[in-house]
Amino acid sequence: MDMKDSIFNLQCASLEELKKAVTELTKDGSGTRRLATLNLYGPQVLVRQFDLPLSSSHEIKNALKLEAAEAFSLLPEEIEIDYQVLGSLKDKTKGIFVGIPKKLFNDCVSYCNTKISLEKVTANTFSRINFFLHENKIKNEYACITDFFKKGIVNLAVFDKGTCVLLREVYYENLADAEKEILYFLKYAVGKSMYKKFDSLYMLGDLSDKDDLISSLERDTNSRIRKYNMDAQLNLKFTDSFFDINLIGKYNFPQPLRQGILYVINAVLVIFLLYFLFLSINTIRRYILIKHASSSYDIKDYDYAKGLQEKLYLLENAK
Repeated sequence: MDMKDSIFNLQCASLEELKKAVTELTKDGSGTRRLATLNLYGPQVLVRQFDLPLSSSHEIKNALKLEAAEAFSLLPEEIEIDYQVLGSLKDKTKGIFVGIPKKLFNDCVSYCNTKISLEKVTANTFSRINFFLHENKIKNEYACITDFFKKGIVNLAVFDKGTCVLLREVYYENLADAEKEILYFLKYAVGKSMYKKFDSLYMLGDLSDKDDLISSLERDTNSRIRKYNMDAQLNLKFTDSFFDINLIGKYNFPQPLRQGILYVINAVLVIFLLYFLFLSINTIRRYILIKHASSSYDIKDYDYAKGLQEKLYLLENAK
């Protein structure tokens, strides 16, 4: 796979994990600056849906900041958020947002900027669901994505004909707890919908020890379960992302714009280089001409010219 068509996904819950991941990514010592997405997860990453009275983007952002600040017991100015509107009704705006403490955000971004080029900072669940949806089109289904991306954590997302209607991150201690939480979530989702069951249940992530859990869920929900093996460590870049939340979006130029600016800068540098070469060549040519001219005359020529000048002077004064 060509590296220029690749983007590395770093999955981290802390600055320490990020440092290890970046060290592993850059250990080849090639000096090539890798392009990466920073996917954060864990208790310091708040992912929630929102349903607010229709208002301006400024009012929505302030309301979500207050909600995140309350969840983290921090001040609103100590929170970094980004949100995405998923739909609007007459008097409601529905969407999803992610919030993290600004200190964690600043520490992670500052460290990455010294080692790699960040394309995006977002919640891990968004990147993994985006990758799955890029590979699997589920626009005509009422489906649930169940992602066992890490031991003790499972991400759940319900899609109704291509629209995300429910999202949740579940922490569990054992598989029995995981099964109970997932089944409760699935029944709750069906109960809120117009459907009697899911068309499909997609199981992602580490499924090596989940056979019994999957069989139980298939029996209890009477839904078709599809397993999907997903390795999101190295992905092809793609632009058809369902979730476009990016915490550094307001601080960062989009990649196409960055590339355009880089092309312009390179073109200007080439023009300046060519102009410098032109001036250098002209300077060298003049130096050679002067050198050649000075070497064309000896002391006798000089004395002769001086004598002519004196004679001309005398003739002018004689008049």
